[in-house]
Amino acid sequence: MSTISQVASEVQLLQRMTSIPGFTNFRDIRVLQGRPPPAFCTAWKSFNKSRRKSQKSIFPDPSRKSSYDDEQLWAVIEMQDAGTDLERLIEEGTEAIGGIWGVWDVFWGVVLALGKGEEGCRFEHRDLHLGNVCVRPTHAGSDSIISAPEIRRLDHNLGFTGLETTIIDYTLSRADMEAASPLSNGAASPQVAYLNLEADQALFEGDGELEYQYDIYRFMRAAMYLDEPLADLDARWGEAMQSGRTWEGYHPQTNLVWLHFILYQMLERVVWPSSGEAGVLSRLGEGVDEVAAARKAGRIEKVLVRLQDLLDPGRLPASGLRSAKDLVGMALREGWLDEGDVIGSLEDVPVAAVKPKSRRKTARKTKGAQSTGAS
Repeated sequence: MSTISQVASEVQLLQRMTSIPGFTNFRDIRVLQGRPPPAFCTAWKSFNKSRRKSQKSIFPDPSRKSSYDDEQLWAVIEMQDAGTDLERLIEEGTEAIGGIWGVWDVFWGVVLALGKGEEGCRFEHRDLHLGNVCVRPTHAGSDSIISAPEIRRLDHNLGFTGLETTIIDYTLSRADMEAASPLSNGAASPQVAYLNLEADQALFEGDGELEYQYDIYRFMRAAMYLDEPLADLDARWGEAMQSGRTWEGYHPQTNLVWLHFILYQMLERVVWPSSGEAGVLSRLGEGVDEVAAARKAGRIEKVLVRLQDLLDPGRLPASGLRSAKDLVGMALREGWLDEGDVIGSLEDVPVAAVKPKSRRKTARKTKGAQSTGAS
């Protein structure tokens, strides 16, 4: 169960992020009291039945009278339909999102949204697993159902599949609530919406052998305190406390830890080599040149493998990357994206916000992954 202060913090974040491209559109909230109506109970059962065993709801069945009493408070939050969560889409592989093309579009869609969130309000998600990334098609005539999108727009560096990503669920997130004034010179401290993750140690105690996601929470915590995702935080707890860092502070390297996780999970489900005929030519839209498509898919694959290496938690401290904004800057410098891709995705992000910066025990790597340069 969430406390009232936790719900208030999340609603603040929903309101703060709703105008930023790539984040969910918050519409309304209502506070209700009492037992859930039959329609709610039916919807909950349908939802819970569709979940894997390890992802079943931790909340009791709302249709049972013993589960909740007449005094129970509910916060009902309405948001836009952002599509289907990425976890469900790629359970059986990446074919549903267009193979390597979809991996590229989805990954950079999330990176660009995080970069804008960092620039706009020093945002960290802190719980960006696959279930918190939603994907939907945007091509004309498409509905909300994704089904092996056609590959188009080879003259661009992004948007091959027409898939749009949306980041959701800010329960553990952190953001400044007020924009910094250019006259304040950093003297005034903005109000911050955040959750003190040290209050729930269970978050950092999950078995990484069962779910890699549990390791990511520990990597994030070590990155926040020590800038080293793979640091032994128990052994260096005194050093962590002396760092003066807290969950209220801004530590965007946590976004990079989650970007590693998203990319790792998608690449694990790619059939290698992903740029072969079966993985590329069968998805091409009408009029798309097959030779050019195969060549471009090969370049995309090389860049994704390089990104996998750069974002590896064991190598991240030496990569020169400290935020999603830094990663966008690298993409511009390397030619992986151009300003049109970035500005088109972020709409109102100033070019200055994504200017490149100077760069440079191993965590998990995906099949076939090795360090390689982009060509």
